[in-house]
Amino acid sequence: MNNLMTTWLDVVILIPNYFDFALGKFNNITKGRIIKFIEDAQNFIQTDLRPYYGDSLDINTTRLYSECLLSNKNPDFILDNSGITISNNFTQVYTIKFIQETQGDINSKKFMILPDAGSSTNGQTDQICTMTNLVLGTSCWNGETFLVGDTIYLAVHHYENLISQLCSKWAAALVLDQTANSQLASDGPNAQNLKSEVNTMLTSIKDPFAELLLIKQKTQDTDAVPVYYDIDKYGNDNTEYLEE
Repeated sequence: MNNLMTTWLDVVILIPNYFDFALGKFNNITKGRIIKFIEDAQNFIQTDLRPYYGDSLDINTTRLYSECLLSNKNPDFILDNSGITISNNFTQVYTIKFIQETQGDINSKKFMILPDAGSSTNGQTDQICTMTNLVLGTSCWNGETFLVGDTIYLAVHHYENLISQLCSKWAAALVLDQTANSQLASDGPNAQNLKSEVNTMLTSIKDPFAELLLIKQKTQDTDAVPVYYDIDKYGNDNTEYLEE
């Protein structure tokens, strides 16, 4: 799971009919099937971009991207990422559920963290919470007060955001294709539109001066990256070479 380009959370955000955020339940599909579609989408993207980026699209492994959703309270709440420490940025979702401290209480500082991979951990918002690969400091909660039952979905990505978007959209399109006869698919986005968006994005990042391609040229072996020369009619080399 930790080598995936995106998470199941990113996919269901695109096709919300397939996941009930308030109940934390999948509709007409399982997490395992969505992860299989992510793997299929990842293979497609890697194959399409291999002539431009080589065998690895892992362009900036130190980059962390996190996104969170609060189901039962403030829909705009976002964790303060400066209060979060990731020691190994495997691609996965941490589900944070607020649980009852004292019978009858509706407010809660106590929560349980359920990672996609690994064991669960309990913590409190007024204490530092430490688990394998993740530390939540007290500042990450932005002073928010939580209710019992509130849930935060925290996604951590190993890949560049653009690559995650490509994989999420293609995987969402595959879900829609496979469930085309269901009401969930008919009420949501169109699979062909999602695939069209991905193809347009793929074309743009194949440009020799695309930002993603320039990052790879600066940070990794460029043997698989084509160099496009600009020679004018007088024979002058006007190529915009990257500075070392």
